[in-house]
Amino acid sequence: MFEPISRSSNQDVFGFHSVVARKYLDSFSVFDWGRMPDGIPHRGRLHAFIEAFINLKNASKDEWAKYFRSPEAHAFRKSASTVLKNGKVTANLNEVAECFPMRNSDLGVLSESSFKAGVMDPVPLNSEVMNRDERYYLLNEFYHEEKINPVTVMGKPLWDFSSWRMKEGKKALPFDIECSFGSGDFPEVEFKCVQKTIAPEVSYTEALLITGLSPEKLQELILRASWIAGFIQYQLMVISPIHERKTIRIRMGLDTASNPEVEFVYLGCSIDFIELESDLHRYYSSTVWGKVVSELQQQAKSKGIVDWKRNCSEPAPWLDSKIKGGFSTQYQKMISGIASCLSE
Repeated sequence: MFEPISRSSNQDVFGFHSVVARKYLDSFSVFDWGRMPDGIPHRGRLHAFIEAFINLKNASKDEWAKYFRSPEAHAFRKSASTVLKNGKVTANLNEVAECFPMRNSDLGVLSESSFKAGVMDPVPLNSEVMNRDERYYLLNEFYHEEKINPVTVMGKPLWDFSSWRMKEGKKALPFDIECSFGSGDFPEVEFKCVQKTIAPEVSYTEALLITGLSPEKLQELILRASWIAGFIQYQLMVISPIHERKTIRIRMGLDTASNPEVEFVYLGCSIDFIELESDLHRYYSSTVWGKVVSELQQQAKSKGIVDWKRNCSEPAPWLDSKIKGGFSTQYQKMISGIASCLSE
């Protein structure tokens, strides 16, 4: 029934007509290498359940109303007023808040047994479902993800987004919106295109040129993502201490088919827990492979080499079993936190 569509470092995506099913895996990537040779138990379940949990809360008008009344939302607005010093932008922040809950592509979660049987029958996310020893897929409306092609101009590698621009109808933006909370309660917002392997950053100017959005629409996109990041940070308080730093990566899409005006659609999110990811990076940085990869990446950036991985003859190492067990335990604790919240 479902056919494979794409494969990334931490998930496999399958499609059927206008629906996609995403399976989070225990695999992971460091230094943009791609899938490492082993995985960490419960990592895939955690990321699947976090996104399903956020989707559930994000679709609730009551949850958004509760968040807007919270001290966290007040701190968000106060922090925004110091970051966005133009009064008009602050006003737009409040206007954008009125669009929530916004349209999203979420269709629920599907058990692996149903997936294999070809039965598209989503189940409600609850503590009972989470306690079952079974994998789950996230079901979403299909939004086309266009491949970004590398090209060369005067010997320099560039990235061609023209095929994305020409695509009509439902399509995912060709970059993620990365929100990081530092010292303030309003996030730093960057655009990242994972297909740009050497320099994934996309500037706001580049985003305007790539998407063809007006400056006002691009600003609306940034403010929507900022509100969603604040809302996610608020929801994650129940499963992980708020002082743990996180990077929240938000996916957005456009639907130009049903409306002549540009309509943004929330496609989902992924969460990186900074301390945990930093521990992984520190471990691999101490290996011979990590040092070779670091050197190759520096050379690639200076010389504009896109396919730098083929120059690495050192095999990627397996993760130390003790460190792997520690990560797995922390993932299990966060899964239990989500289950406890849903059982209340």
